[in-house]
Amino acid sequence: MDDQSVTQSGGGPASGTHTPSPQEAAGQTRTTAEPGEVEARRKRLKADTIPAGTPQSQVWPLVRVCEALGLKLIAPEAAWPGYRKVVHLDGERSIYINPTNADVRSSPAEIAAWQKAGLGTVRPDNDRYLRVKLDAALLEDELVRGPESASRFEVDVDDMLRDLIGVQLTTISGRPNRILGVRPPVIVVATDRSPGGSPVPIADVARALEILNSEGSVEIIPDAIGYRSAFVGAVLKQLPDTRVDGTSPPRIVHDPHQDNDQDLPEDLTSQLPAPSPFQGDLDRPVTARQRREQRKLRSTLLAGRDEAPCALCGEIYPPRFLWASHIKRRSAATQDEARDLPHVAMLACIFGCDALFEDGYIAVQDGALVGTGHVDDESAIGRRVRALEGRHIGGWQQSARYFEWHHENVFRSSSPVI
Repeated sequence: MDDQSVTQSGGGPASGTHTPSPQEAAGQTRTTAEPGEVEARRKRLKADTIPAGTPQSQVWPLVRVCEALGLKLIAPEAAWPGYRKVVHLDGERSIYINPTNADVRSSPAEIAAWQKAGLGTVRPDNDRYLRVKLDAALLEDELVRGPESASRFEVDVDDMLRDLIGVQLTTISGRPNRILGVRPPVIVVATDRSPGGSPVPIADVARALEILNSEGSVEIIPDAIGYRSAFVGAVLKQLPDTRVDGTSPPRIVHDPHQDNDQDLPEDLTSQLPAPSPFQGDLDRPVTARQRREQRKLRSTLLAGRDEAPCALCGEIYPPRFLWASHIKRRSAATQDEARDLPHVAMLACIFGCDALFEDGYIAVQDGALVGTGHVDDESAIGRRVRALEGRHIGGWQQSARYFEWHHENVFRSSSPVI
């Protein structure tokens, strides 16, 4: 980011001047307010016009900073206390907003990681605070477009990236990239040149997604979306209704009217298996090959038992309520690890444990369950996470390296890995 300016939802070019959209460059306007009104709003903004008592979710400088840093408001509908007043965030963090900057309080390690990722600067008087400058030009642009602007993709960037761990992503030029782990504020991405992985700011992906959302297309070049633009483009290609525009420079374009339908051979239906009784597999969309692997893996873990405990909550269930879950994702495991079935996988119940582990809300550390701080304790997910925290996992030592991988790469940790 230029001078650590915050962009909307991590999006938009981070600079002190507004970059015209393609529509504006063609002499068209995308504004919803007259120029005089925009200027008046900008001046009112600088004069502390966001009143105390506004719901926190509507104080968009607050929301922008949280999104850029990968943080979440504990109570988004609670009243904002006003400028220079503390708002408490998840994981014992806090933030207060000034008219021109925001100060975020966290651990020195997390503050240092944010600065390293270019998301702000450590306050010279206190290394527990990150100083983030608010870009007035981009704030004005938000007023122009208005909060009612339609969003093409309602996507949580962290969730999207976690879903892609281990999946081979192909850049526009055809080079393979693979996400090894999501460790906010960065993701670790492997390429042919760096098979061990190198960090890429999550904010770069969020910024590109925001440009795609607001403009309908985004140039895949470093000046627009960061130095790892090729990887970011590979991620955006995974979104529905997108295509590559082979211009120079290339662009990812949102095109909901493109023909994505692939007519299936008429005789393909004869190859589909007949419906079978529910056995737990239908809880997820899977391919025929994945269903076969699931049955084989679950059979191996059950070892002939007609009921078994969930490895996470300890409750005993019949097989149809247990999912054979990979501790280290199948797509990220080596061939030898994938064959280590008794240790690389576990039985987890479909009553929450499997999903919470898969999505990184819980993890195993030193033989005990730990829960993320990135969730409201009073929410349904938060109550379930808190109920599981601290539970000892029997026989965890045999799977320790796989649990360690999951904790490092999938778990929604309260502190970044540097």
